[in-house]
Amino acid sequence: MYKISVPATSANIGPGFDSFGLALNVYNKFFIDYAEDLIFENCEVANNKNNLVYTSAMSLFNDYYKGEHVPRGLYIKFETQIPLSRGLGSSATCIVAGLIGANLLLGQPYSTEKLLEMAVRIEGHPDNVAPAFFGGLNISTKSRNRIFHKKVQVSDRYSFYVLIPDFTLSTSKSRVVLPEQVPFKDAANNIANASLMVLSLMDGDKETLRFVSRDQLHEPYRKELVPSFDFIKEKVLSNGGLSCFLSGAGPSLLCIVENTEQFERSIPAILGGLKSKWIIQQVDIDYNGAKWVKV
Repeated sequence: MYKISVPATSANIGPGFDSFGLALNVYNKFFIDYAEDLIFENCEVANNKNNLVYTSAMSLFNDYYKGEHVPRGLYIKFETQIPLSRGLGSSATCIVAGLIGANLLLGQPYSTEKLLEMAVRIEGHPDNVAPAFFGGLNISTKSRNRIFHKKVQVSDRYSFYVLIPDFTLSTSKSRVVLPEQVPFKDAANNIANASLMVLSLMDGDKETLRFVSRDQLHEPYRKELVPSFDFIKEKVLSNGGLSCFLSGAGPSLLCIVENTEQFERSIPAILGGLKSKWIIQQVDIDYNGAKWVKV
């Protein structure tokens, strides 16, 4: 049996739509082994053959065995810390764990890069699965069936907080609100902002970061699905925050904070006055990515 730990991930990071992803020190843990039947333990959703851990593992088994004599029985136990449908990469942890688990059970015939390719085929884009595998801030893209990614070291001058609401938002629903086309000027601005944001995260340039974390490709459309988004963002930026943006497709928000004392003193009371309940969680960057051990 193998125990696999996969970090939460926050995708997009402001202007890095479908390409930036940050691994955080909150984890889902999975125990995976062969079994005579399909057995789940502590599974919150889809405790059947549609379970994402199971389908991801089966995709690797089918590739390895070429569809013949594929093992069907698995034991999968869940120990989860990442809330579902909150924009924190819970689905990515399932995909990554399923692929890593199946690969381990087979004796690791596939490289991590190959597992990443498989994960992107399942997920559709690499922004969550790349940092889930490799940790850190990952910048990634898919081109001609190849995945290109780079891991970036973030300055320790920044502090990170996640604001997690008591309501969910599916990625599919948040995709529907995106336009098929955006103004040329918006796209050009996003390119500049995304480029400068990476450099500012690396070198600790807080003043530049304050102005370049604004997105014009997805957040203006998705924020309408998150009640009080503009209000919360304004309050974060005026109470110690440098940046505040949707984590992935939302509804959680990721905040990059300069003055942690002011932020922690003011934001809980502000959020407490809203109709929805919000949890504030201080997080650090996970630079290791998915880890495993035989148990």
